[in-house]
Amino acid sequence: MKATGKIKVLVAIIPVLVLAGVLLLHRAGHEKALDAPTNPNPVHDRKSEVAPAEPGKKIPSQNSSVRMNTKKLINTEDEIIEPDLPSPFNNYKLDLILTQAQAKQLWQAQDKVMSTWPVYSDVQQQLHKELLARLDIDNLSDEEIIQSVLEFRENFWQAGGCLSSTSYRDAYMARILLEYAHRRNPENMSITDELVETILSAETLWKYETNSNKKIRNSQYREVLLKLRSAQFEQIKKEVEQGRIPAWEDFIRANDLAHLLGRSEDYESAQEVTRWLIHEADRGGWNGYTEPLNKLQQALIEGSNFNYNIYIPAKSDYPQEFRYARRLPSFKGPHPEKRGVIPVHASEPNPVWLSRQEIREQYNQVK
Repeated sequence: MKATGKIKVLVAIIPVLVLAGVLLLHRAGHEKALDAPTNPNPVHDRKSEVAPAEPGKKIPSQNSSVRMNTKKLINTEDEIIEPDLPSPFNNYKLDLILTQAQAKQLWQAQDKVMSTWPVYSDVQQQLHKELLARLDIDNLSDEEIIQSVLEFRENFWQAGGCLSSTSYRDAYMARILLEYAHRRNPENMSITDELVETILSAETLWKYETNSNKKIRNSQYREVLLKLRSAQFEQIKKEVEQGRIPAWEDFIRANDLAHLLGRSEDYESAQEVTRWLIHEADRGGWNGYTEPLNKLQQALIEGSNFNYNIYIPAKSDYPQEFRYARRLPSFKGPHPEKRGVIPVHASEPNPVWLSRQEIREQYNQVK
C-alpha cells in the first residue's frame, strides 16, 4: 500500500478492529499524513506540538486501492468483530488478532482494578472534608481551582490512572472541586469542559463484568454527562443567536451531546443537535467534519448511531494507548502534547470517514 495524502478515518462503531487496523496500517504507509500543519489553536486546553509519525515498513496488499490510515482514532464503541482466519494465514491478520487480544486484555485489567474503587457518590462527602482541610475552596478563583484540578489529574495519571487501586482519590477530588466551581458559575463553559474531562478520566463508557465478557453500560454518561453537555448546548445556541461566532470548542461540546443523545436513543433530540452542527460548520470552522455529521444524521433518522472520533494521537505508544479508549470523542487524556493529540482535520485537510460496511469491505480486501 502506498502512502497517500488522504486519510481513511475509521468509525468508532467497531473499535478494536479499527484500532488494530489503525496500528498495523500505520506501518503500511503514513509518511505524509501527519506532516501537514496543525491547527494553531485546535482546542483550548489540551494540544499543541505535533511531530510527524515515523514511517513504517509496507505491508503487501492484494488491492493497491485499499488505503487506510492507522493511528487514526481512539475508539469508544464496544463491539468487537472477530476476524475469520485467512488461508493462507498472513502476518497482517495475525497481527490484527494479536492486537485485538491486547486491547481486550488491557480493558479487562482496567475493569478489574476499577471494580475495587468505591463509587464516587459513596465517598464524595468524606473527600470533600479532606479537601476543605487542605484548600480554602470558597476563596479560590476559577483559575486557581482549574490549576488545582490539573495537579490532581496529573497525580491520578502518574499513579497509574485506571490501572491503580488508589488513584481514584485524586480524580474524585478534582471532580469535587470542579462541581463546586460549576455550581458557583454554571455558565463558565471552560469549567464545565474540565469537569467533563475529569469525569471521563475515571469513568469509561462501558466495562466488562467481573470474570465475564458481558459488557455493562456506565450510567454516568447518560445521567451526569448528558446533563452537562445539554446545558452547554442551550447556552451556545443562545450566545450564537445573539451574535457570537461559533468556535471549535462549541463543536466539541455539541458533538459529545449528539453522541450521548444517540446512545440514550433520543434520536429526535440528537438530530436537532446534528442539524445545528451541520448548519454552523462553515462559520465555526469544522466543515471538515460535515461528512461524518451527515452520516450521523442519516443514522439517527434510521434509529441507530454513527460513531466517530475527532482526535488522534499522532505519537502514540500501543498498546498503552488503548488505556484511553472507551470515552466520548472530546476526551484527550494525559499528556496530550507528548502523545501528539490533535484534531483529525489538523493532520489531513480532507479526511474520509468510513462506514462499518466500508471498513468490512476494506478488511476483506486485505485477507
